[in-house]
Amino acid sequence: MRLLQRTYTIPLLGLLAALIFATVIHPEIAGEFNPTLSTDGHDRLGLGIHHYDSLTFYPAHVPTVLRGPAYPVVVSTALTLGGEGNMRWSVIILQALMHAITVVLTMRMVRELFRLGPKVMTLPVVVAGLIVAFHPFPIWYVARVVVEPTSIMLCSAILLLILRFSRSGYVLAAILLGLTTGLAALTKSTYLIFVVLIPLLLLLYRRTEKFASVGRILTATVLLPLLLILPWTLRNYSITDTFIPVHVLDGVNFAVGDFFVDELPTSPLGFAPIVERFDYPGLENGLSDMMEMEPAESVAYDRSLRDRSLSRYGEDPLFLFRKIAVQSVTFWTVGSRPLVTIVIGTLQILLLVGVVLAGVRLWRSGGGLGRRMLPLWCMLAYWIVHTPLFAIGRFSVVLIPAMVPYAVWWWFDRRQKRGLSQKPGQETLATSES
Repeated sequence: MRLLQRTYTIPLLGLLAALIFATVIHPEIAGEFNPTLSTDGHDRLGLGIHHYDSLTFYPAHVPTVLRGPAYPVVVSTALTLGGEGNMRWSVIILQALMHAITVVLTMRMVRELFRLGPKVMTLPVVVAGLIVAFHPFPIWYVARVVVEPTSIMLCSAILLLILRFSRSGYVLAAILLGLTTGLAALTKSTYLIFVVLIPLLLLLYRRTEKFASVGRILTATVLLPLLLILPWTLRNYSITDTFIPVHVLDGVNFAVGDFFVDELPTSPLGFAPIVERFDYPGLENGLSDMMEMEPAESVAYDRSLRDRSLSRYGEDPLFLFRKIAVQSVTFWTVGSRPLVTIVIGTLQILLLVGVVLAGVRLWRSGGGLGRRMLPLWCMLAYWIVHTPLFAIGRFSVVLIPAMVPYAVWWWFDRRQKRGLSQKPGQETLATSES
């Protein structure tokens, strides 16, 4: 047990768990679930950067605005390091390292919640680290060329850095928060909501705790992310004559989400049989045909799907309310197949209950804008922004490494309040790193 007292042990276990799953277990069980290597074409985007120095769906030479550039750069880096023939294995190694980094971020968030020193190894820190290290949901994506491992790591870093910056106001924490938020937005445009929400939360928090100047807050949370995003926005405008901050596909997500909600009764425990039946109007090969379009053409097509959905909502507002209500649940529960839904849905609901209870306890003790409440508002916003679009369990995976520390904090704080002699978070394997 003393080995768990060392700060590197649990991240190393997470790294080994991810590698063993991706290289040994996943090939044995993949046939049952029939996952594609790269659901969203990121393998082709990485090859496009590798061969053409441009974001294209290789072998097409046409630049695209359907995806952000950050994760394709990760794939291209894997190609450079391991060669084109070893792309999958190089990506697995990089993503396993990301999983280990995510475990580190989880453990540091626990320390922030318990106000512990940077190297203190208490039982809550160990428990949270082990849960994330071996959690099947994040590990599942390590074996594939998909954006989730990168998105999970960046989202976890953002939520940790909010806690750190709001506690210290240090310049380094501010810079890291801004850069990480910008990189996350270049990974998935959903994170653009953080460029609006995070400064608002920090400015409201500053009214009670003057931890940093308004200028430093706005520089960290608005200026730095926009400086990273702006060059890509200008690139998109130059090839489409349209303002596209990161990428399009909101129209596709609206349309697929509409179809998903309509057809959910036919497959309540799995989204794959539903999504596989979705018909892209006028496209024989669906999303693959969009990947081959000229940039302006893909923008126009995506806009047509969005306009069709918005028109439906205007004619039938009750459908939009039903869609949001249904997808508020499916965001946490519905996997590709019934077995995945049962396992992941159960784990996510249990974790969500723990987070809600933690939020209630924190609100009662410090109000709705206490420092430790700030990441919870970000998680809530991330959930809400998906519900009018398309919301399945896959999209909630990025929140797990931040949810676990809050659930663990609630459990141990509750125990302490019931009369344990230790202070919150001091239930230890050891009081510090050996």
